[in-house]
Amino acid sequence: MHADTWSALGTCVAAGAAMVIIFIAGAAAWFARGQVLEARQTRERTAQSNVVVYVDRHEVRRYMDLVIKNFGRTTAYNVRLKLPPLQVAPYRNLHTGEVLADGANHLSVRVASVCGLLAGESVSNMYKTR
Repeated sequence: MHADTWSALGTCVAAGAAMVIIFIAGAAAWFARGQVLEARQTRERTAQSNVVVYVDRHEVRRYMDLVIKNFGRTTAYNVRLKLPPLQVAPYRNLHTGEVLADGANHLSVRVASVCGLLAGESVSNMYKTR
């Protein structure tokens, strides 16, 4: 083979190798873009506030505690809780025989709106039980 043939063959091999490198670089860039998008979604998901309302019962002191707690990593703003009228279960005092609730009564729970809850902060209201 002549030198021109070897030169042309070397040029074709170099061009093919360059095309493979360009393809690999494009695939790596596409994969990296997917990783960046996933990291952004994860950061946004974990950066939001996560407010939970639950009732905690204290066995010794006999009270119910309505707790509003932010389990998220950022501050929760303008937290509002709206409860419907709660049905009271019938209860008869064993010592006096007095019926404290006949089942038709409704309990109205008033909870003030909270302007902001820091991460890990909680607000609680105690309700005495008999």
